[in-house]
Amino acid sequence: MLLALGLVLGWAVAAAVEHSAWVPGTDGRLVPAFALAAVLGWLFIAAGISRAGYLLASILTIVLGLLLITPSPLTGGFSPQAMGKWLGGLSGNTNLLLLMGLVLMFLITGLWTSWWLFKRRHGLVALLPSGTILAVEIINDVSPGLVVYTLVWLAAAASVLLRLNFVALKDSWRRRRLPHASDTGWTFGEIGVEATVAILVIAFVMP
Repeated sequence: MLLALGLVLGWAVAAAVEHSAWVPGTDGRLVPAFALAAVLGWLFIAAGISRAGYLLASILTIVLGLLLITPSPLTGGFSPQAMGKWLGGLSGNTNLLLLMGLVLMFLITGLWTSWWLFKRRHGLVALLPSGTILAVEIINDVSPGLVVYTLVWLAAAASVLLRLNFVALKDSWRRRRLPHASDTGWTFGEIGVEATVAILVIAFVMP
């Protein structure tokens, strides 16, 4: 569930940036970049990798992501001539540099989100990069189409915090050997969803 919510968070932010098309060629590249990094990050943590191992795996993931997603001869072949020509002309290709920067940003965001969601279980820190990107996006692009992405991100962010809070409560009950009803999770989720919907409606309708 946390992985699904994390992917929804990333989709909302990446799709919003793609929608604005600040840089040519971003369409269809930023969402896969986040998804690739987030899923691989989840797999690394599920495998019980250490912090140093996660850092090394993250570097390899970033390199792999850039190779797969960046439009360049690096994705079509590894001949020294093609690579040398591409690297030589890279400094003069501002749009490609900006695109690579955006892809890199979403790869790092996906890895960061997975680490703090699945390893550290700290929802607010996990939401920091994607929330910051979305906030900057909203400030610079006032088109009404971003409202949908903002709603999706806010709903997913609230759900992540709700889920992590309930998991922490269950762990605390288990350690203290406190009994609880079998449907506590459904009740907790139902109340949380109702509260989240009410807050979003009030926030968007009242102004």
